[in-house]
Amino acid sequence: MISLRWIRPASNVLRSFAARVLRYMARTPWGGIVNIVTKRGKVDGVGGSARGEVGGQGYRQGQGAISFGSNRFQGRIGASQLKDGKKQDGGELDLTSFHGSLSFQPSDSSDIRVYARYNDRQSTAFPESSGGLRLAVNRNLETRDAKETIYGADFSFEPTEKIELNIKLANYKRDEDKNTPVIAPADPSDPFTGIPAATSSIDFERRSTLISALFRLPLNTELTVGYEHLREVGKNRGTLDCVGVSCRGHSRICLNCRTVVSGMGAFVCHNVLLLNK
Repeated sequence: MISLRWIRPASNVLRSFAARVLRYMARTPWGGIVNIVTKRGKVDGVGGSARGEVGGQGYRQGQGAISFGSNRFQGRIGASQLKDGKKQDGGELDLTSFHGSLSFQPSDSSDIRVYARYNDRQSTAFPESSGGLRLAVNRNLETRDAKETIYGADFSFEPTEKIELNIKLANYKRDEDKNTPVIAPADPSDPFTGIPAATSSIDFERRSTLISALFRLPLNTELTVGYEHLREVGKNRGTLDCVGVSCRGHSRICLNCRTVVSGMGAFVCHNVLLLNK
């Protein structure tokens, strides 16, 4: 039983369908899912929104957005900030985000959309296996500074009422610096039970391309065929500082590695429409 009562108003539902997917080059080739597609919101003119929250334990959150558009053009720009926790209580979080999107309809049968998002996350916490707020011997906190950048573009075109072509390009990039303090040995007489201090730097990037064609068939069904390509590149640099613990005779150990993953594949998806407007 599928309920759409959580969508308000119900007229925003464009169509819903059960999908049966076949993906080549996958370990589990068959799968099923129920999708609900809603109408894209439109703004005529300029509008905005803002919200703020304040709570205990240093919790503060604020966000705002400006939307603008016309019949053929839509845009949205927004920002948000979240602060939570205190160092004396075991850690804190500071997350700042910026996002934006632009959508343009050159004609009734085509649509172009570009988007971008940037996240800056800084946090402190007790390291894993340290004992936490109550039991940690070393009261220094682990620090993390991570920056994420996401951007992409979508293009859709319907040459006829029965065919829809789609191209999706996406890029994800993450840079993270992490500084973990030494975890004192559980047994002071055995330095092998401790975990050395560590610093690490991670650079990761993922690029993906998806091209698909949707065919609307009789008996309220759809068939989608497509191609996708994915490439991931990661770099990891780190240092272990062995002061106060044992690293089998080494005072410092440096790590440096690079990984590259690239893949491509084709897929077929058969949809049975449950609701179509």
